[in-house]
Amino acid sequence: MVNEFRKTSALVQTIGFAVGVIIGVGLAVVLFQDYQHRVQAAHAQARTLADGAQRLIDARLRQLEVALMGISASAHDLTLTVPNEAKPLLADSLKDAIARHDQVESIVLLDPAGQAVGPGDGEPAIMQWIGSPAAGTDLRMGPIERHGKGWVIPLAVPFVDGGWLLARMNQEDLQDVVDNLHAGSQDVATVVDLHGTIVARTGNHPELIGKPVDILFDPQDTRAGRRISQVDGVDRVISLAAPGRYPLRVGFGAASAALLGNWYPVVALTAALYLLYWIALWYILRRIGRAERDHLRYVGEIETAERRFRIIFDKNPMPSWVYDTDTMRFLVVNQAAIDAYGYTREQFQAMTLLDIRPTTDARALRAAVEGRGGGDTLDSRPWTHRRVDGSLLQVLVHGSDIDFPGHVARLVVVEDVTERLRNERVLRHRATHDAITGLHNTDALLDFLDEERRRAGGYELAFVQLRGLELISDTFGQAVGQDVLRVMADRFAALKGPGTAVAHRPAETFVMAIMDEARRGETLAALMRAVTSPVSVHGMLHILEPRVGLAVHPRDGDRAEKVLGAAALAAQMGSGAPGTWHVFEAAMAAASINRLKMAAQIRSALDEDTFTVHFQPIVRSSDGDIVSMEALIRWPLPDGGFVAPDVFIPLCEETGLIVPLGHRVLREVGRAYVRMAHAGFPNVALAVNVSAVQLQRDDIVAAIRQTIAEQDLPRGAIQVELTESAVIGDQALRAMEALRTLGVPVALDDFGTGFSSLAYLRDLPIDALKIDRAFVAEIDSEVRSASVCEAIITLGRTLGLQVIAEGVERASQAEWLVAHGCDYLQGYHAAVPMSVDDVIVFLQHRRKAPRA
Repeated sequence: MVNEFRKTSALVQTIGFAVGVIIGVGLAVVLFQDYQHRVQAAHAQARTLADGAQRLIDARLRQLEVALMGISASAHDLTLTVPNEAKPLLADSLKDAIARHDQVESIVLLDPAGQAVGPGDGEPAIMQWIGSPAAGTDLRMGPIERHGKGWVIPLAVPFVDGGWLLARMNQEDLQDVVDNLHAGSQDVATVVDLHGTIVARTGNHPELIGKPVDILFDPQDTRAGRRISQVDGVDRVISLAAPGRYPLRVGFGAASAALLGNWYPVVALTAALYLLYWIALWYILRRIGRAERDHLRYVGEIETAERRFRIIFDKNPMPSWVYDTDTMRFLVVNQAAIDAYGYTREQFQAMTLLDIRPTTDARALRAAVEGRGGGDTLDSRPWTHRRVDGSLLQVLVHGSDIDFPGHVARLVVVEDVTERLRNERVLRHRATHDAITGLHNTDALLDFLDEERRRAGGYELAFVQLRGLELISDTFGQAVGQDVLRVMADRFAALKGPGTAVAHRPAETFVMAIMDEARRGETLAALMRAVTSPVSVHGMLHILEPRVGLAVHPRDGDRAEKVLGAAALAAQMGSGAPGTWHVFEAAMAAASINRLKMAAQIRSALDEDTFTVHFQPIVRSSDGDIVSMEALIRWPLPDGGFVAPDVFIPLCEETGLIVPLGHRVLREVGRAYVRMAHAGFPNVALAVNVSAVQLQRDDIVAAIRQTIAEQDLPRGAIQVELTESAVIGDQALRAMEALRTLGVPVALDDFGTGFSSLAYLRDLPIDALKIDRAFVAEIDSEVRSASVCEAIITLGRTLGLQVIAEGVERASQAEWLVAHGCDYLQGYHAAVPMSVDDVIVFLQHRRKAPRA
């Protein structure tokens, strides 16, 4: 009976679906053919209107061509017969032609180069479009152009002696043609020239005239014959007129809604009838299915019960079994247990729980099974199980007593937590150790000191900052930087002992706790040897700059975090020779507070825009002309003085405030250049100092590019000065290359005080070297300074670089530099730094002053 029901239902369903598909295909074919007929009729209608407009435009252009050719022939005859009176007679003929053709704005005689021979505007670009005329016409047509307040189309015919007779046809004449087509309200016509440019379009759309015809439609719309307008969003059927005599082409778009409006209701009605068929078929199948389901319900209840049992036990993805609580023998196991442990079902049923446990667990297992009602249900305790191959796994056991024929039994579900426990151990290790060095992190060390050492007594913390690690990574790559860090970590690990503990805090900081006061001196000496010895990695020695600060518990803090802060402050505020440590003093905290206050004052000064920029001239040594000026930031005080730059600039670099301060300088430099250019000094460039911090934390190239764009500055208006430490690394090299592309010259500032190698200097994209003022100061009295300056000048000349000497304060210094070929001089001998107003006055006085 079940099979009969199923056969009947399947037969009805098959026939119903087949008939539905046949009906659907037939309706779709009929609708599609009807749609094709309608679209073809729309194309024919649009083509007829486009052809009519094309013929009208050709007739008007032909009339104008005949008139122009007549004028040209008359001019030729007048030139031959009455040459003395030809010019005024030709002028009258032109005026008469313009009066008779209201579509023409002007008619002008041109020589072969396009220059006007008589009254009117010439057409210098005529040779770019004159070309060869279309077959059967002498009329040439140029691209549409603005003339006066409107648009005109230049038309030309040959004239005597290689000249041209040029008529400028008003675009409005073509606009009148498309506007007067008898078409629907949403139908449009468009006229384009041979350049694909719109010269007229139905409706008031002056913004489209002179634009490429491509803007009318979505370029992604590839439907043949139909396009959606980007002007008004209307879907239209598009047709083009047959090519006419002249290089203008008319296209006509008939609105699809008007042509297909009565087609959509037919589609909707057809779809509704087709849907009604499927609803009827569904209803019939539903009635048959209900009878079948009633018959199968009783059989299904039995199958469902069996299926649930298999899902709960046999198909459970977690290993499960039932065992006898008296003998601990396995009664049944599921497939997941067989897969997880490797025993066969027969092997399991011949074993007890003791066979899958280590022998050391036997007593605990018996106690758990015999002494507790929950038995094996110790969810919070991981148990160890053994597989058939001897490997072990950690599990949580979930169990419950069940009724099993002939046994006091318990159902057990096993959760494998081996990987979870391993991950927890890894996470615990990661939470307390640094991933790169393997040392404890500072949080773990501080917790240890607070919990363990508080009862054991005081300790001393050494905060070690290894400056230069980040620079090594930036210069030689992160892999080299990490190798250097690991070498230093190995040295710190070697310092660990019963009385010491060490930790690492990314990226450049190590911390050591000295808990054995008797070995303090020995431990500190070993620490200093470890941090001051060069590091050899990949055949290269790297020298770091250690800063070591010491603080004592409980004198400098009751908690380890506070002691560490005091040690860090001692490292930052301490002074002295490299390789020495600095002990925390209360005065350091006060000095740190003052630095923080000054940093807050700098932020306020930036917000209130109180910083000013002064400019110090740089003169050419050969003639004394001022070629550029260096921008110098100034922080005014209420009493009229200034905060020294060497006081606040280093603090700005440490706090990152140098970035907004640099942006402020760039804005002022851009404005200053514009003011100086308006005052008549556009050839004086302005140089901006860029620090290493700005290169690392800011996109300085983008900031300079924005300043140039905002102020519309010419190439070379802004120059950049970089120190030797700032140009180290790939990031700086990329920035200098980008500045060169932008037309911004780069000078290497304070040259001679850094550590650039000559090979590195050779490859730098720089334009100038600036000799540091320390060498210039004694150049006229001290031989070694003079030798250094002479070597730098020679080096610059050899590398094709300009050389600028800064700090020139005496005439004798200037004379020495000029005599030895230094290109430019900067210093108080030439001029002091000045505001932009004073600079303009200064330059004006120099211009008026007579030259010696």
